[in-house]
Amino acid sequence: MVVPVLETAVVVNKFRGCLLGSLLGDCLGAPFENESKVAKVVLQRYFDKMEDPNFKSPQKQYTDDTAMTKSVAESLVQHGAFNEKDLAKRFTTEYFQSPRRGYGQAVVGVFRKWRDSKMEDVWRPAREQFDGEGSAGNGAAMRISPISLFCYKDRHLLVQTAADCSKLTHTHRLGVHGAILQALAIQQCVLHGLRSRSMSNPFLPVSSKRCPK
Repeated sequence: MVVPVLETAVVVNKFRGCLLGSLLGDCLGAPFENESKVAKVVLQRYFDKMEDPNFKSPQKQYTDDTAMTKSVAESLVQHGAFNEKDLAKRFTTEYFQSPRRGYGQAVVGVFRKWRDSKMEDVWRPAREQFDGEGSAGNGAAMRISPISLFCYKDRHLLVQTAADCSKLTHTHRLGVHGAILQALAIQQCVLHGLRSRSMSNPFLPVSSKRCPK
């Protein structure tokens, strides 16, 4: 797909919106991360307070989700492609520099094995978790946005790269498929409204049929 010059600015704006939106959502939502249910009135008061021009608050801290998203983006920019060993190194370095961002114990176990093995086999630690079932959590989906942006012109490459990026830490099919579906949804948002898009419908059905077995 060739994007006309006039659409380039639109695409760049969508890229910025995606990454900044992810960051804002992470920072603003962090206080509620471990809550199973939050009343609407609580959320409304939370945001009303921040909109008050007289309200002063310390800087919001981003969580592990943004830290890992940043690592994915930097690795893609550095190598021009998915590089599993480089990304594993970035994840590990970021964690040990700032470990108090809410990382789950499962993924921390992966980081420690990478460090101790000197990245000998970056795929193995995740495969071994949970008696060989692998993690089914949503961590891979939370960091997937740079993959969507990097591969937005090529759905096949997007699906494969999203799967590979996920399997570094989450090998259960639910964890992998969740990340792929999130990546496809972001891709559709980027493509929506572009005249050069090859799809006839604004949003194609995003389903598990697009996920690898």
